[in-house]
Amino acid sequence: DKELKNCISQNFMTTDMNNCTYKAIELWNKEITNYTKQIEKSINKENYILLQETQLAWDDYYKKEQKLQNNTLGQIFGDIHTTYVVGNLYDITKQRAVFLKSYLYQINEK
Repeated sequence: DKELKNCISQNFMTTDMNNCTYKAIELWNKEITNYTKQIEKSINKENYILLQETQLAWDDYYKKEQKLQNNTLGQIFGDIHTTYVVGNLYDITKQRAVFLKSYLYQINEK
C-alpha cells in the first residue's frame, strides 16, 4: 500500500496511476507466492495438495474476474473506469495475500 501511494502521488495521469496499481498488484502477487511457499512447509502432503488446488482455483477466479471487469466496467466511456477496474483487481489480490498471511500465522500458532 505504501509503495502504491508513493507512486500515485508522483503520477497524476490515469495511465500512470493504473501502471502504479499494476505494479502494486505484482508486489502483492509476490507476497501470495511467498506466503504459499511458507504454508507449504507447515502442512502435510494431503493439505499441500488442497492448498495447490485452492491457489489454482483462486488464479482461475482472478482471471475470470479480470475479464469480466475489463469487458464491463472497462468498456464504459471515460478513463476513470479503467482505474476502477485496476483498483478492484488490486483489492482482490491484496485480499488473497492478507488471507494467506493470516492463515500462515494461525497454522503456525498451534
